[in-house]
Amino acid sequence: MSLLIRRQWGEVRSARGRWAALLIALMLSVAAVVALAQAGERLDAAMRENYLATAPAHAQLLLSPGFDMSGARELVAELARQDGIAGARLGLSASTRLRAEGSEKWHPALLFALPDPGNGALARGRSTRGSLPRGEEVWIERDGARLLGGAGMVELVNGTRLAVTGSQHDPALAPASTEGVVYAYLPARMLLSLPGVSTQASVLLRFNSVEAERDQARADAAARRAVSWLQVRGLHVQELRVPPLSEHPHQRQVDGAVSMLLACALLSMVLCTVTAAALLRGWLDGQRHALGVLKVLGASRAGLVLSSLTVVLCVTGLATLAGTLLGLSLAEALARVSASLLNLELLHWRASPQVLAAGLGLGLLLPLAFSAVSIWLWAGQSPAVALAQRELQRPDALSRLPLAGPLAIRMAMRNVLRRRQRFVLSTLLLAVAGAVFMGGLNLRSAWGHLLDQSAAQRLYQVELRLVTPSTRLALVPLLQAAPEVQVIEAWNVQRATWVDGEHIQISRTYPDGGHGQLLLRHVPANATLQRMTLLAGRWLEDGSELVINQAAAAALDRPVNLGDTLSVVVRDVRLTGRLVGRIEEPMSPPTIYRRAPPSELGTNWRLRIAPGSDSQAVAERLLARAAHLSMDGMRAVTERDLRTAAAGHLLVLQRALSWVALSTGLVGVVALASALGSSVAERKRELAVLHALGAQGWFLERTVMGEALFVVLLSLVVALALGLILDPLLAAHLGELTSQPLRARAAWLSLPVWALLALVGGFLASASASRAAVQRRHTL
Repeated sequence: MSLLIRRQWGEVRSARGRWAALLIALMLSVAAVVALAQAGERLDAAMRENYLATAPAHAQLLLSPGFDMSGARELVAELARQDGIAGARLGLSASTRLRAEGSEKWHPALLFALPDPGNGALARGRSTRGSLPRGEEVWIERDGARLLGGAGMVELVNGTRLAVTGSQHDPALAPASTEGVVYAYLPARMLLSLPGVSTQASVLLRFNSVEAERDQARADAAARRAVSWLQVRGLHVQELRVPPLSEHPHQRQVDGAVSMLLACALLSMVLCTVTAAALLRGWLDGQRHALGVLKVLGASRAGLVLSSLTVVLCVTGLATLAGTLLGLSLAEALARVSASLLNLELLHWRASPQVLAAGLGLGLLLPLAFSAVSIWLWAGQSPAVALAQRELQRPDALSRLPLAGPLAIRMAMRNVLRRRQRFVLSTLLLAVAGAVFMGGLNLRSAWGHLLDQSAAQRLYQVELRLVTPSTRLALVPLLQAAPEVQVIEAWNVQRATWVDGEHIQISRTYPDGGHGQLLLRHVPANATLQRMTLLAGRWLEDGSELVINQAAAAALDRPVNLGDTLSVVVRDVRLTGRLVGRIEEPMSPPTIYRRAPPSELGTNWRLRIAPGSDSQAVAERLLARAAHLSMDGMRAVTERDLRTAAAGHLLVLQRALSWVALSTGLVGVVALASALGSSVAERKRELAVLHALGAQGWFLERTVMGEALFVVLLSLVVALALGLILDPLLAAHLGELTSQPLRARAAWLSLPVWALLALVGGFLASASASRAAVQRRHTL
């Protein structure tokens, strides 16, 4: 046995290039599977330990203004004792602007009232730092605290100054840095007493035995019963929100990224497994003659199998260990990026036993099983059969076809024709890797094009958002600070809720009031500051008509057709209109468009400025002028701000697509290198015969490089054909996950980059194989 193992290790050293390719292929495969599975486990654990641990509200019932606060608290306390209600409390929130003391930059802010100490089991932050706010004090959500630079004092637009006494991590909210909004927490009494701040009251509910996605209908029914219970007792609900159960506001983006990475991991696993099998088969083919000699010398069948498996186990064990460690590192990096988007913290790190078992099975069990079966069958052959030389393959009719061109190229083509199965396998492996590589770059380009489409539809550069309505004439003193303004139009927007019959339709809006919120946008007459892309129907002609975008259509519980009558509730007022058109509006929330009534008042004013002007500088001058005119609460949002916010939502998807392109490209080059190395190794006696007939080293090198060139060129054609099929399917899948009109789009760099990568990889692989061919030309 010792002699057999030493002999096998000698064969490994002589073919260390192929074994290195096998090690890399298995390592990449194990790393891909471990990284994706472990990252999913980490995110799932972080969701439970962060978001779900805060007991987020299953439903939020927005109350109409004009109710008695003390009476509402008593009703909510009584509602909490009803059957099926696990918790209920009265929540307060308000929108305003604030800035760090000493800073000139104002940030939009969302203020929340801290829950009473007795109601701590429902919708509280996960962790807090500092002393509880009392009086004129405030907590800042931890991500927002970074936006403010860790300031110890903040100032509201109404002049109120609040001391920052601590911070809170609230994983139920999207990251402040992504949304550009600062979340702040203060006592309810303080929030209600802030001058010039309009407070929105709501009832936060949590139900018993409602957690999984399948319980969504049960949660909706329980929320409707709670609405009826409150309205019978005189507390009117103007909007009913039941966000998707156990889903974060950015869950869809992460699901899209994880699904892409999972598909990449499965594909990498298949590619690497096929490559490893081909390498092992080539190695075993080279062992046939040696096995026959050992059998003549008295080696047993079991001894041959055990000695060969020992070598395979050592190499695959090293690959599995390296791939597992690499995969765990990649998983942690991926999980941290995703957790950052979800406003989660990664806690209590541990490697999942299921993940380690999957990596062990892929890296050890599959190669060992394949090798054991093959070696057992070959070791059972008679010595005469094993000693038979089969390396000089008889050419068939196809490989004897007359060919034109240089002799080295003709020889390369004949080698391809004689070993057609290996050529087809190598081409398909490289083509699949190329299709996925180019698909990742193409989808990344498609997301960028979607952002460009959204920007192209906005024909304005600055939008002024006021707290109180204003007329165009009243804005003249403000606009004196920005002579670059050429056109100004009022595009007022209001929060809306679909109405189905006599019942308010449940909205999937999250507690932050942004994600999933349905908006009603009033279009001014002769509007010029937005370009509409019609999908069906026509544009608005009068105030009795409605146009919806693709996101608003998806928010409806039922399909609608042009000509149907739709109803929405806006501030307790029911508006009805006839649907006359659908538009495509990328990277926009669900929006209904309606012709604005004849009024000069507006809260949202869009500005077009002179070409070449700096919109950011214009916005800063307008804000400074607004502060001088005591126009508290005004925001100036630029086109750059809108694009940055939209791009932030796609960050995880874009990074995932880059990872897909990089990993599959690397796997494809490894597959090409292994195929060429195995091809040369299997023809060592044939190369020696060519040398005996007068072939020089440069001729053998050009022959091997010619084979690589044929594989690369044909794989490019096949990859393009596969991309025409796969890219639209992947774009449709990601578009459905993110509710965006994503369409396949070819990146002009994808084909040249992959062609260059494949050619360079083919050249390096063929150069290595060529050196092996030159070294083996003396082995006859």
